[in-house]
Order: sequence, then structure tokens, then C-alpha cells
Amino acid sequence: MANVNQISVLIKTGAQGMAAGTHGDAYLGIGCREFYLTEFRDKNFQPGCAQTIVLSGLTQAIVFDEEDEEIDFDASPDNSDLCSPYQIVTENLSKCPLYIRFEPGSKNDYWDLDEIRVTVDAGSEHIVFSALGEKSYLWTGVRGPKMMYLGESITTH
Repeated sequence: MANVNQISVLIKTGAQGMAAGTHGDAYLGIGCREFYLTEFRDKNFQPGCAQTIVLSGLTQAIVFDEEDEEIDFDASPDNSDLCSPYQIVTENLSKCPLYIRFEPGSKNDYWDLDEIRVTVDAGSEHIVFSALGEKSYLWTGVRGPKMMYLGESITTH
């Protein structure tokens, strides 16, 4: 059992039409906790774009675009801390479902997910969970699914 030091979440928004992006909220469920990823803003998660959100033991989260440039992020500082209120450990990763949850900003808000990759850094151990990619995608929204569960993992040392 190792402490989780950092979690990186890559989310690629599809380009399946102009409504592919969203103005809703997204959450990551991992290690028996849920983290508020971001309140989608003008530059966040536009159609055809990929962004990476990095959560760490610091009480701050960082968001990067496809060019690895930091972008504005609006999150509760207390919510992105992997150590508080309790430390996430690798043992808990398999005890609870791992998912991305979408809360639409309006009844007409939909989000086209093309790829999700969650990388967990636990010291010398790196665990990668992924969903979608290749030729698959998922439309989420009020009248559709709001959650995407991630299954199998790959562990590297």
C-alpha cells in the first residue's frame, strides 16, 4: 500500500459538432473520494481539444492544454488535496468505482467525450486507467449518461 502523490487526468473533448464542448461541471471519482475537476470556462474543453488536470498533495490543482501551457482553473482549493481529509492510498483504488461525472450547466448542455486517461503517481508505482479513445466516444448530458466508468489499469514501476 503506497500513498498517492499525484493524479493526472487527461480529458479529450470530441469534435462531433459545435455542441461537443460544455459549460457544465466535471468530477473525478477515485480512491473512494470525489474531486471537482473544473468549472468549464471559455477556453476549457472546447471541441477537439485535450486538457490535463493535475491533482496533488498541494492544495492546488493545475490545468494544462494540448501545448502544455497552464490555463485558468476555478476549483475549491480544499477539494484538490489528495492528503486531506484523508490520504488516498493505492489499496483504495480498487475498492470504489473510478469515474468521470458530468453535471450539465443547462438542460441543453451535452459533452462529447473522446478520451479519458487517469494516471496515478504513487512514488515508484504509476497506474494508468483509460476509457474511450481509438474510434469510440460518449455523449453525456441531461437526457443521457452523466458518468463514464474507467476499468482496467496498467501498472508500471
